[in-house]
Amino acid sequence: MATLATLCSIFLVCSPLTIQAQQLPVKDLMANYLDVLLLDGRIPLQKGAHPRLEDLPHPDSLVTHPWSNREASVLRPYVSGQFEAAPYDFRLQNYWQSLEPYPGPDGPIWQGRGLTSALSGGFFVRYSFLSASVRPILTFNQNRSFQLSPLEVPGGRSEYAYPLGNLDWPQRYGNDSFWKLFAGQTYIRADYAGWAGGISNESMWWSPARQNALLLTNNAPGFPHFFIGTTQPKNIGIGHLQTKLFWGKLQESDYFDNNPDNNERYITGGRITFTPTPVPGLTVGVNRIFYETIPPEGIPVGDLLKIFEAFTKVNFSGTSNPGGNDQADQLVSLFGSWKFPDSGLEIYGEWARTDHSWNWRDFITEPEHSRGYTIGLTKVFDLTKKRLLSVNAELTQLEASKTGQFRGYPTFYVHGRTNQGYTHQGQLLGASIGPGSSSQYLDASLYFPQGKISLWTQRVALNNDFLYENEDRIKAMNPSFANSYWLHNIEMRLGSSVTYFYNKFETELGFVLRRELNDDYIYKDDQIHLGLELSLRYRLSNLR
Repeated sequence: MATLATLCSIFLVCSPLTIQAQQLPVKDLMANYLDVLLLDGRIPLQKGAHPRLEDLPHPDSLVTHPWSNREASVLRPYVSGQFEAAPYDFRLQNYWQSLEPYPGPDGPIWQGRGLTSALSGGFFVRYSFLSASVRPILTFNQNRSFQLSPLEVPGGRSEYAYPLGNLDWPQRYGNDSFWKLFAGQTYIRADYAGWAGGISNESMWWSPARQNALLLTNNAPGFPHFFIGTTQPKNIGIGHLQTKLFWGKLQESDYFDNNPDNNERYITGGRITFTPTPVPGLTVGVNRIFYETIPPEGIPVGDLLKIFEAFTKVNFSGTSNPGGNDQADQLVSLFGSWKFPDSGLEIYGEWARTDHSWNWRDFITEPEHSRGYTIGLTKVFDLTKKRLLSVNAELTQLEASKTGQFRGYPTFYVHGRTNQGYTHQGQLLGASIGPGSSSQYLDASLYFPQGKISLWTQRVALNNDFLYENEDRIKAMNPSFANSYWLHNIEMRLGSSVTYFYNKFETELGFVLRRELNDDYIYKDDQIHLGLELSLRYRLSNLR
């Protein structure tokens, strides 16, 4: 105990916090709050960069905000010359699901039936231009049994595998409770002149969408990858650019198939964003990602630059490959966000494709082929200096378009040659609603000095692509019912959460109530699911 007290006193007497410029974790409470302050005009537009803790108005300034007194007494980092070190907060997350798993956007945490718990913590160190974060997550899953889908799992797959196509998205992770340790938001990197490179396991969110980003989200555990990119927007005269490239590896879950030769996939991606100087608040960009099974001989050297290859299949066609196909699946998206701080308004959208066009003429005639999109808006209402109300509405569409009547239509996140699809360790890397689905979402959040209250509702149509493509198979499960258009698997969701600050504690209580219609496309096989959350965070430093 004496040693612990000594360490604490060292942290407390050292210089003021200098590592506040931390890039906040995906979907962090404070990251969402900073976005609200930006829309309300209480912090300045960032020229395309995400706001950071250092952008908060100083407590002595004339600019007040709901959480301006939040900075309680926390440990300052240890600083000695160019060396800095600080602890991350301890965080305990607990979830309980009454009937079936819930696909929440919570990184490595898989919310199976029963109790799910996660404990995280760690530390940050920096010396000169080198920095490292060690932040593992330990999870426990009670993993209680429930009725699996009556749909037959494809041959050669685990009995717990996803039954609706080529996708490593298990219904259940075996039949026992289990513990699992993840690397979490861990990295080592070097920063120089507004650029950074390194090795990371951090989650990435590549979209202005609030709920359903299409290409990269925190719905799955972070995957190990090398990266290089900008840390600050680069001025090119007419605006500011940011970019990032990565090369990584995806892992199959233990509940997909028994083939050891396809357990690992290579993934690479690139992103570029542009904020034009003449149009304040506007940011546009493009994302491109490829993934493929790693063959026994390894990935060809040329695939390291795969994101720079041509966009059309005609460039790869030849005598031995007239269709211009390859082993990799491509995902590409265009996105944009326009913020109006004077009005407290943001409009945003992301439009994606999951298949190459044959040529540019094909793209012009059928741009909707294999497309998906998310559109949304956020409005912030300034109730008082100490109360803000944020309202978000978002629509996501991943269902097949009419082009599937004339040509093969690839379902989002599913690939014919890479059988595990767009997943890592059994969880989706993209939108949590899943392939062939659509969503309509609305929420309202009230920020006040003691915390935050949120209320939201959502309608999700689950994998309509499967319903349309397997009508005979589904009718066989509904022999006395002929109207296929009444068999959509729909979830109506209602949720609420309360975050409360007390001294160094952040406590969150929440629930999600799901009314599911036609479970597994069986008419009137309706279910009610209840999910509960209790999360505790003990603040050790200003790091998130």
